Amino acid sequence: MFSRNSGGTKELYRIPPVKVSSRIFYTFASSLKNRMMALVHEFENSGNWLFKRRSWLPVFIIAGGILMMYLGNRQAILYDMNDELIFLGVSLFGEVIRILTVGFTPRNTSGRNTINGQVADELNVTGIYSLLRHPLYLGNFLMWLGPVLFLRSIGDVIVFILLYWLYYERIMFAEEQFLRRKFGDIYDKWSEKVSSFIPYSFNFIRPRLPFSVKKCSEKRIQQLCQYFYHLHNT
Repeated sequence: MFSRNSGGTKELYRIPPVKVSSRIFYTFASSLKNRMMALVHEFENSGNWLFKRRSWLPVFIIAGGILMMYLGNRQAILYDMNDELIFLGVSLFGEVIRILTVGFTPRNTSGRNTINGQVADELNVTGIYSLLRHPLYLGNFLMWLGPVLFLRSIGDVIVFILLYWLYYERIMFAEEQFLRRKFGDIYDKWSEKVSSFIPYSFNFIRPRLPFSVKKCSEKRIQQLCQYFYHLHNT
């Protein structure tokens, strides 16, 4: 409502309310929901596809990096023993994270179930899983970061981080969807307290199982066998 003076008289005008049909909001909300659900399914499907091939597919990325290094200015790479030891230590620290993750977890969890899909007989919530939800992928990241640091190029490090993020983000999303459907509220309550990749809370819970050297060695042998199997069939 507003007023206007016309010839000494004050006239009031009422602005008619704009009627917006609730059907428009319903249609828009439904369309947005459908698009979001379609995106969720796309992320999960692509994540499952990458999950089944994650034991050998990154080899092509590594091969591309080696080719770029060979074609680039190799003379620009400086060699310093102190730096090399630091880079090696980064990779070894990643391997230690993987060993501690696999060694304290029960069977049919934290495994390389790449052929038949994902398997989880129970939810890991103790040990390193009390600090973050995807410790194996953090270990992989550090293992691969070491050789990338060897190139001594900020640009290469940034490209590696972006590629790793794009590659493993969908795998982690697919894994969490699988665990959420299987364990329901138990998984939701645990995931609310634990970071996905970089730990921000250090409420460590001791592993309920003893460390298994046999399981660690079996995982590595299984990984090598799967790698040569897929390499032979590609």
